[in-house]
Amino acid sequence: MRAIVQKVNLSLPYCDAKTANDILLGFKPPLDAPPRVGDILDVDLLTLDQEQTITNVSQDQEYRIAIKSIDLHDLRLTASHGASRFPSVERRMEGDTI
Repeated sequence: MRAIVQKVNLSLPYCDAKTANDILLGFKPPLDAPPRVGDILDVDLLTLDQEQTITNVSQDQEYRIAIKSIDLHDLRLTASHGASRFPSVERRMEGDTI
């Protein structure tokens, strides 16, 4: 699935990216060649809590990262105390266009 980089903070370090169907993912970016805001990433939202290879389509680079399940959020679900915003498998497979 494709996601657009929304934030990059190398001092913490973390990166946020959002898919066209409003799923937000966070991950630790590689420090040697970090993505930039606006870059398009090709990620597998079904492979969580383990390393995977993602492609930065904008920079024609590949990264080895881990997307933790706690860092995946469905922005279409309402936020409330104690509620999970973890996207279903169907939502994580839905749509692939940006």
